[in-house]
Amino acid sequence: MNGHAIEDVAIAGGRDTPEGRHLVARKGARPLWARYGLDSEKPVFGDRDKTIGDAWFNVAPAAAIEGYGEWVKA
Repeated sequence: MNGHAIEDVAIAGGRDTPEGRHLVARKGARPLWARYGLDSEKPVFGDRDKTIGDAWFNVAPAAAIEGYGEWVKA
């Protein structure tokens, strides 16, 4: 895929589940991205409760990447 995309992994669980939000292997899942530190190429994993976790993985960049081709044409 692109850059730092993580493929074949999906987000499972949630705040209200015993195991919490976590990553699971899932072939064909939409690519995920993490937030990256400004001074490194390493992902930053900080949850709102100040613990380390997977909550900052998301699929949001996919829409921008998919729309980039149309934007370039315009």
